[in-house]
Amino acid sequence: MSSAKKHQFPKSILAHLNKIAERLYAGRASVLVGSGFSRNASNNFPLWGELGDRLYEQAHGCEPNEDAKRYSSLLRIAEEAEATIGRPALDDLLRKLIPDESVEPSELHSKLLELPWVDVFTTNYDTLLERATDNVTKRKYTPVHNKLDLASACSPRIVKLHGSFPSQRPFILTEEDYRTYPEKFAPFVNTVRQSFMENTICLIGFSGDDPNFLQWIGWLRDQLESQNTQKIYLIGVFNLTSARQSMLAKQNINIVNIGLCSGEDYKDHGLALNKVIEYLNDQNVYHLDWPHSDSMTFPEHQKMNPTDSPQEFKKLLSVWQEARKNYPGWLILPNANRETLWFQTNHWVQFFESKEGDSNYFTDDELDILLMAELLWRLDRCLVPLISDLLANTCEELLKKYEPFEQKVSKASTNGRPNNIHNRGFNWKLIQKAWLEVFLSLFRFYREDGKLEEWEKLNAQTNVFFAFLSEEQKQFVYYERYLFAVFTFDIKKVHEAIKSWQSAPTLPYWQSKRIMALAECGVLDDADKKAKLALAATRKKAISDINGLSCLYASHEAYQILIYRSLRDINHDSFRDPSPETPEERNQIKELFVTQRQNSRDSVSAIGASTIKYEHEPVALNPEDDWEDLLANKEKGNSRCEEWRRLLTEVRQNNKNLENKILRERWDELLDKRVDPWGEIKLFEFKLSISVDSPSTNTIKPSFDIGRQTSSSHHNNGYGSLVKATSILRFSEEIGLPFAVKNWHLNTKKSAENSLKFIQKDLPFWTIATLVRTGELKVVDNLFSREFIFAFPTGEIDLLINQCIQALNDSAAELSLLVDYSQSNLASRLAKILPEVVSRLCCKASYNTRIEVLDFVVKTYKSSHKRRYMNFGHLVRRLIESFTDIEQYQLIPKLLEIDFPEDINPRTEDDFFNPFLRLNIKK
Repeated sequence: MSSAKKHQFPKSILAHLNKIAERLYAGRASVLVGSGFSRNASNNFPLWGELGDRLYEQAHGCEPNEDAKRYSSLLRIAEEAEATIGRPALDDLLRKLIPDESVEPSELHSKLLELPWVDVFTTNYDTLLERATDNVTKRKYTPVHNKLDLASACSPRIVKLHGSFPSQRPFILTEEDYRTYPEKFAPFVNTVRQSFMENTICLIGFSGDDPNFLQWIGWLRDQLESQNTQKIYLIGVFNLTSARQSMLAKQNINIVNIGLCSGEDYKDHGLALNKVIEYLNDQNVYHLDWPHSDSMTFPEHQKMNPTDSPQEFKKLLSVWQEARKNYPGWLILPNANRETLWFQTNHWVQFFESKEGDSNYFTDDELDILLMAELLWRLDRCLVPLISDLLANTCEELLKKYEPFEQKVSKASTNGRPNNIHNRGFNWKLIQKAWLEVFLSLFRFYREDGKLEEWEKLNAQTNVFFAFLSEEQKQFVYYERYLFAVFTFDIKKVHEAIKSWQSAPTLPYWQSKRIMALAECGVLDDADKKAKLALAATRKKAISDINGLSCLYASHEAYQILIYRSLRDINHDSFRDPSPETPEERNQIKELFVTQRQNSRDSVSAIGASTIKYEHEPVALNPEDDWEDLLANKEKGNSRCEEWRRLLTEVRQNNKNLENKILRERWDELLDKRVDPWGEIKLFEFKLSISVDSPSTNTIKPSFDIGRQTSSSHHNNGYGSLVKATSILRFSEEIGLPFAVKNWHLNTKKSAENSLKFIQKDLPFWTIATLVRTGELKVVDNLFSREFIFAFPTGEIDLLINQCIQALNDSAAELSLLVDYSQSNLASRLAKILPEVVSRLCCKASYNTRIEVLDFVVKTYKSSHKRRYMNFGHLVRRLIESFTDIEQYQLIPKLLEIDFPEDINPRTEDDFFNPFLRLNIKK
């Protein structure tokens, strides 16, 4: 049964409630709670009229008659009561008349707070809302009782606008309190005003003519034009006159009168509000426990025979499409949700693999490509690559079967659409969307699997129908071209890919990924500033979003914070940053200098000193003169220069610590939407830090070099599957975070290294590409053992060596431009990793390929940047040892071409030795 039918709301009320729900789950709704809501906990809470009667008695010594009730202002009566009995007595009277600690919060209080309000404002003095948070599991509210607490409190907040029991005063009640409130409590007014401008506001617990309601609406109306506020909804059971309704409508207030519904439950205030809150809760299609369980998890439970399968496929397609429609929008599906989705999907992956090529199941019905698109979308959310050749073959067949771009794709493709398929009554708009998704998944798979020629063919096709792609898909293609160039170690194409990558202003997260791609290549100029601007753009989009995509932008923001922090730390190490101070930093340095100097002066005064001694000259204890002296000497290389650098470093570290605190607090806020970058990274580290078997063992294994061995201990468990290992690599690509930038190792590097031992046999191309991107030389020894290398045919080894040597030659020019060893980019990581890799592959390479490697060695000995190559001595030694005695003898003319370098040092002498010393020619 739908929520609307369950709650029996008429269409006029449903229109309002649906709009509220839309904004609520977009993270753009706040609630203002009035005194009437407290009566859901106890009827002992007085109504405004009852409170007025008690105040009248205190002011006049008698109960009010009907004329007094009709014409008196409650605020004026409160003013008179204060004048009569004094403010302390008035406050005590309020605490007696309004029960608080003796009453427990109602279930309705907890239900209200379970909804994802941006903030909860209340004019109530009681603490029911704050105490109700003990029963709220989905949200963590920060109470704000004082205007001074606003700046440091994190949303969602419970903001007590009019004071709070027992003693957070004043309790706003009298005419004078309300008259001076906008000035005395301007932070509260400004906060509510800002919320009215940005968020939909729901008013609950107000009658429409109570003093609190009228005063707040008046204050806000004085400062805001109606067109500058979002929708305001007054929700409850009302009996308002037509004139009153017209006046409220003029003030941009929409009345949601639940009393208009049929049924006795809708006449009671508490029961009616409960219906509203339940309805709003039911409208959350973006539940954080997505995906929900379904009846289609196991293919074997369905009627999957050739006769019944079409209907079952239609049912499955409907279930998957509905789940996709309700996806909350996470950039990275949280781990627990990811495991649930994989459980619901994995069995179908196996089913489709088993039916690959079976025409009884994959007929000309368009269901096949629509289902495949949904399956691939689910795999992407699970961070599972298309690593099945059987599924890839099916994708290839579907791309041939359906070509929705008519002659455009046919000209670029070698396979035309079957003659009869174009004339069928298919929904070609849906097919085109699905076809593009299948195409792009296959595009990525070819890169990951090292199918270079197939990738190049699809890349050529993307140019044909590029205009048909969405902006998101275009950015995906740009990124894929960049990654392909990185995977093939083609430095020239890497720079071409980044240069041709056109940023989309409407997609700031992709801007961050492009900035990180540049950083991986060593281009870091203002990278952190650019990343911060992209982060600000995402936050701006989140504020203006009305489409229910709050998890999308929250997810983007969290991972962009990770990118920004990484780039900031790389570019601005507080202890090494050589850049001059900014004007703001200079002011901070002066403030710090004055503070420290005053502390120092207090200390020396205590022992009777009159001056502070510096190395270059005494300086009188005059703050301004001392500051000017410091400025004059800050670049002169004396002790004052060192003092300036110390102060600048301290200021920058303080600023960095403060910003880190703010960013961490923001991450904590985003946890409400299950967005947790650090948690995801740590979980990957845990799963991949241990191997396949369970016990801890000490292993003696042969070294790569014959006659040597190494000892290592390791702990194992059952997380060694290919899916678990590749998910961290997909994770890194999805968030746009490489494994190393400059000489910094980024957050995903450790997990990426640990994943390689699980994928090296099935995905060697992806393994080597990732190895180079991590720049971690010690991992080579774990991966490229003799057993592993001898499992590959010589032809594949030759191709891999040729690719490595080509990459080293192509990157030589860029490598020569690096001034010192602190500089690092993709070219330097190639020089660090590939010589060791090639040295190990030589033992299985053909003779001609090894001669090509020797040519590279000869050229490298002559190069001016040879010291950039790591473990080059391993390459020379293993290469020579790979030749037979006779072959070594035949190499002598070639070895004579080597110019033995004279400018070696202890650091490089083991790498560039005299190669003749390694010849082992028997007499």
